[in-house]
Parts: sequence; C-alpha cells; structure tokens
Amino acid sequence: MAELTFEPEVRPILKVACFHCHGKDGVRGGDLDLRLVLLMRTGGESGPAVTSGAPLSSPLSKRIAADEMREGKKKLSVDQNDTIHEWLKQRAGTARL
Repeated sequence: MAELTFEPEVRPILKVACFHCHGKDGVRGGDLDLRLVLLMRTGGESGPAVTSGAPLSSPLSKRIAADEMREGKKKLSVDQNDTIHEWLKQRAGTARL
C-alpha cells in the first residue's frame, strides 16, 4: 500500500466522524483533540491517542476497531477503519514532517 499521510487520507475521515466530540468549536471529549497529529500524540485524559508504529496498541486504533466512539447510527466503514489502521501502522505520518 502507498504511504499514507494524515492531511489527505486520515484527517477527512476524522473530521466527519470525530471532530464534533474531539476538536470542533473547542469541544474536547476526554480532553482529546484529534485535529492534528501533534495533539493526538499529546493526548487527553487517557494519555496519547496515537502510538506511532504500534497500531494494535494505539488507543485510537483500539477504539476504532471496537467501534466504541462514534455517536449515532453512522459508523466508520471498513475502508475508513482500514485506512486509519494502515496510517498508524506506517508510523502516523504527516505531510509536514
């Protein structure tokens, strides 16, 4: 699979599915902001949401795999889950680094 980066591949997924609780208009459930990778690495009340290079131990990966966090009826698709998991597996890169 091609190298994935946050801005074009992952951020759009999180923007639709997660920002309403984790970043939009200053809302930060669990004190976690998912709008930037730096903020995910800093984390919230439970610590860092992203553990680069260790997708199975990343709290973000675990929450998404368990389908725990999305409010409402619409959940992430299998393709969206796979994209986020692969991005984490590839060390959660950004276009800026």
